[in-house]
Amino acid sequence: MATATRKCPKGNNVTDQSEDPTPMTPIDPSCSDCTTVVIGQNPELTLQKEGAFTDDQYAQSYSNQPGMVTNAQQVAWANVTRAVKKEGGKIVLQLIHAGALSQHVDTPHAPSPIKPKGEMLRGYGHKQGDYGVPAVLSLAAISLIKAGFVQAAQRAEHAGFDGVEIHCANGYLLDQFLTLETNTRTDQYGGTLSDR
Repeated sequence: MATATRKCPKGNNVTDQSEDPTPMTPIDPSCSDCTTVVIGQNPELTLQKEGAFTDDQYAQSYSNQPGMVTNAQQVAWANVTRAVKKEGGKIVLQLIHAGALSQHVDTPHAPSPIKPKGEMLRGYGHKQGDYGVPAVLSLAAISLIKAGFVQAAQRAEHAGFDGVEIHCANGYLLDQFLTLETNTRTDQYGGTLSDR
């Protein structure tokens, strides 16, 4: 199993291991001095870093989550990709937008004003308890979100990633658009599946 560990100057480390469900340790998402150590017997395995947010307004899921929005984040990720490739590995960046599930912003934004089911996850920020009702995304905001995904993918390419994966499941924003229960819009982003 290959493991990537990011070490930041503040002493906060995050180890990504798909088999280890322990809570994440906080990391400064703008940390530009991160280094990566790749450990494993199979460095040729593809490593995937999940949860890089795509805009600095509403996409972030939780406090201290890494993003791909700023130049500093792009530089930090380039350190990660270089270290992975030095060991013969490949790496893909997953791009996300939390939408109504954001525990990072005071008022999350979503396709429709529908409160998510369940409770906020422990260990993902200071907020606990039920989710609130999100604000409705305007057409202008949707255009900015689309541009954010494009820009984050371009940054990922420049940072040396071998590809990107767009997170469209688990109740995150794109899943919220696709699901009838969370998308009651009557404009071009609601209604039929092809519009959603």
